Amino acid sequence: MFLIILGGKAIRGKCLAKLFECFIFGGKDLTKFSLLDHESVPKHEIMLEGELKSVLSKYSIEKEQLPKIKVQDPVSKEIGAVVGDVVKITRKSQTAGEAEYYRLVIE
Repeated sequence: MFLIILGGKAIRGKCLAKLFECFIFGGKDLTKFSLLDHESVPKHEIMLEGELKSVLSKYSIEKEQLPKIKVQDPVSKEIGAVVGDVVKITRKSQTAGEAEYYRLVIE
């Protein structure tokens, strides 16, 4: 079990020392990690215009009819999506192998 204290001072307590392995981090010592590296997060990528046109014509829909994802979504931020982009999400599927989903980035 781990206890992580951000910007804290060293812990001096017999009870805590026995229960936890302690790591003390300052604000600048933290390492950034990628959300996309987590096994539960499917692959997200911003679609190119040509690919988007193909998908929209395949389903006979307009871009605004796609499901939405907010620009403030952590994965949207990480991939650099802006309002108006369409994100392709590729998920693993037990029945199809891989399934693609599309989301329009909104405010």
